Amino acid sequence: MRKYQDGHHVIFNRQEWNLRPEAQAIREHPSLIPRLDRAVHEELHRECPPVPLLGFYALKRTLKEWYPQRDTLESMDSLLFAMDLAAQSEKAHLIESELVRLAMQAVELQKPFIKEGQL
Repeated sequence: MRKYQDGHHVIFNRQEWNLRPEAQAIREHPSLIPRLDRAVHEELHRECPPVPLLGFYALKRTLKEWYPQRDTLESMDSLLFAMDLAAQSEKAHLIESELVRLAMQAVELQKPFIKEGQL
């Protein structure tokens, strides 16, 4: 029996993340669009919040520091590392750093679903 599958954007909320070219470059990178079993994909969206769009400086720093990998989970870890560096930047205001931390949590919450549903 063939499983139904969907492409899942790890960085979801398209409307926000497509507003800036730096954000869109992260969102649309193939390593962050795994093929998932449809049932797991639907469960992920029920259980996980959208990833909030980063502030201007954090977004630029994240894109600069991120080294995408072939494997989705490894690419997610690389993205989380880059986001953490952005949060620690001296240019990042405390509020912007906290927003990065929330975005990191939103990405992290998806990992078990991606591990389970990746095809």
